[in-house]
Amino acid sequence: MSDLADTQLAPRLSEVPGVGRVMVEGGVRPAIRIQADLARLSANHMSMDDLRLAIAGANVAGAKGSIDGARQSYTLDANDQLTLASQYRTIVVQWSNGRPIILSDVANVVDGLENSRVGGWYNGEPAVVLDVVRQPGANIINTVELLKGELPKLRRLLPAGMSLDIVNDRTDTIRASISDVEVTLVIAIALVVMVVLLFLRNIRATIIAASACRCRSSRHSRRCGRRDSRSTICP
Repeated sequence: MSDLADTQLAPRLSEVPGVGRVMVEGGVRPAIRIQADLARLSANHMSMDDLRLAIAGANVAGAKGSIDGARQSYTLDANDQLTLASQYRTIVVQWSNGRPIILSDVANVVDGLENSRVGGWYNGEPAVVLDVVRQPGANIINTVELLKGELPKLRRLLPAGMSLDIVNDRTDTIRASISDVEVTLVIAIALVVMVVLLFLRNIRATIIAASACRCRSSRHSRRCGRRDSRSTICP
């Protein structure tokens, strides 16, 4: 799941307009853990720095040489990166009395995790969390809608047994606030019409007055933009 989130899901989500950053949290990446035995290091007159240099030297990836021909020259490249715990155990750390001291003599090498204190769960199942942050100034509602439109495509990339779900959508409160404002505006308009109706006591005149108020307010606002600011009173 961590590999799929890092290589497939996060890059695709980052391409959505309005998305500023996608952070992968709770990912559990595999790693080789080397647990040095300080007593055995001391007995062999070795330090932690000797151990570090030996491990770093065994993982060098670069040019190994070249083949020169009459007209062309070829560079030989090789990747010496180790990927298994068994390969690390045989690294020669130092020579002593004509015999090699390998890594397994002074340390325990096991297959583990990059960070054993990090994890993610959703509904009691192991999970990887993708935290999507919008760009500054981007419309968060439009960004979320575009992200939701991208989810069906991403779900088709998942193997059997994996699912992609929305855990937290912070636009729910924003949508609720907009809905409350719309309801408040409708109530305010209804109250204004009721007050006008109470004064005029005529439904037809109230409708005409409400329409005229809207039109005259628009014209007055345009004139006020050209001259000084004045309050307008609807008949």
